[in-house]
Amino acid sequence: MRKTLHNVGMQNLDLELDKIAKQIAKDEKSLTQIRNQEAKRASTSSWQDSYQRFELLGEAEEIKTKLEMNQNRFDLLKKQQKKRTEQQEQMVCCSSYSRDCERKVVNMSFDERLQMMKDFRSLHGNRCFEKKEFEIALKWYEKSLLFYEYCLPKNKIEQDQIDQEQILCCINSAACYLNLKNYKSCIEMCNEALNIPAIAYEHNATLRAKALLRRANAYRNLYKFDQADRDLQDAQSCCKCEQEKNYWSKEKKQLEKAKNGYNKNSSAVAKRMLA
Repeated sequence: MRKTLHNVGMQNLDLELDKIAKQIAKDEKSLTQIRNQEAKRASTSSWQDSYQRFELLGEAEEIKTKLEMNQNRFDLLKKQQKKRTEQQEQMVCCSSYSRDCERKVVNMSFDERLQMMKDFRSLHGNRCFEKKEFEIALKWYEKSLLFYEYCLPKNKIEQDQIDQEQILCCINSAACYLNLKNYKSCIEMCNEALNIPAIAYEHNATLRAKALLRRANAYRNLYKFDQADRDLQDAQSCCKCEQEKNYWSKEKKQLEKAKNGYNKNSSAVAKRMLA
């Protein structure tokens, strides 16, 4: 299907705008240099300088045409960016029970709703997460998950697309709760992700590993070592890349360390009680 400008994500828009802005600046600099050279040669009358002036004028016209095209493209993308941002701000300001909000969502196409889910998660939520603004990131992930209820897929492909976004939001939310030491909520979000059928797909092995490892981490911090151990066993077969395997090994060591520390403390308490 032909990819329209409207379907380009905000992140892609930012990258494209930055790329075009750099090209415009480069072309403007080249044009200025040509004009300066042309001005210098204008004061001479040799046929060589006249010929070179003619060449410079042709080059200048070519750059001006290119500059105009880039400027038009830049203006078009800027308008698209402004429209998308305004649309998102309107949606964020709406509560989940707002009739006005519901009306806006209902009037959107499936692709628009899916793109909104992606933008809330990737463009806003992930950026906040990277800045360690975990509570704010959670709000964005929650906003993205709201759209899941309004995305009404017509076929399996569309269902898989929104399921994929739901999995990502749940796993990212779990990571936020883990950093906030809200282990029960972390477990709940991991459970939600692991209950989505699409996470069992082979290409989602990495996401399944992340959900299991984060849940194991939360269980360990709640001293539920058996559950943590079971999740680590399940996660081991899902860890494909070196980074995931290293994370698994680290979590396994931390679990063993926590078990040993807990057993020592329990023994010490028992001895004091007997004394």
